[in-house]
Amino acid sequence: RSTVKLDRAKEFVPSGCVLVTAEDLSGSHSSYLRSLILSISKGDIDGSKLRFFQNNPDIIPAHMNRFLRWIGQHGDEVINRIRFEYPAAQFENTVTELRLVDTAATLMMTAHLLVSYAEACGAMTSVQSQGFLSHCYTAISTAVVASEAMSKDANPCVMHLEALFSLMDRGEIRLAENMKMYVAEFHDGFLSDQCAWLDADTIYAKVTKHYSRLNITFPLQERQLAVHLSDAQLIDVA
Repeated sequence: RSTVKLDRAKEFVPSGCVLVTAEDLSGSHSSYLRSLILSISKGDIDGSKLRFFQNNPDIIPAHMNRFLRWIGQHGDEVINRIRFEYPAAQFENTVTELRLVDTAATLMMTAHLLVSYAEACGAMTSVQSQGFLSHCYTAISTAVVASEAMSKDANPCVMHLEALFSLMDRGEIRLAENMKMYVAEFHDGFLSDQCAWLDADTIYAKVTKHYSRLNITFPLQERQLAVHLSDAQLIDVA
């Protein structure tokens, strides 16, 4: 990355992963692909297990510490396994975006290292490890496929059109059948020659309100959206 003066920007050494918990996640297509988006619905979380970890907050950091210490003690072995066993090929036919292939491969590589640690400390047998890895592969594959689909849906043009048609179906956006029938007090635009003439300010306000009700922040301001829609040849600005 460079600064606006084309100098080298300050770089930060990676120190872990970032977990973002937010219903209003927004950003560009590129930024979504740098993340693994996990959609959590009501009922997906086992409340009793969650309470167990909440009541025992030291369990995860303690085991994380022991796992990382084991990694440090087997550094050469771990480096060689990453170099020669990195499982990117397992996911190349699962998703098309290479960044998500790398995400999946990194998670699967971590799972392999985790079961090696578990076997070494007697927490798992080899049979249990194989079953665990099979579950991991299925879960990771499902997650990256869903994440890729969500990243495409996050395209602001797609978001805008989906909301527009949804609001039209629900009668919250009203279009007159033609210009003669258009009444500004009752309509948000009118139809003409297979096109729709829309009041841009009103439509944008209703679209953003629609996503606000869903706890989603629309990612673009109105002028930015107009540029994207124009570039996609979806609108002409009068």
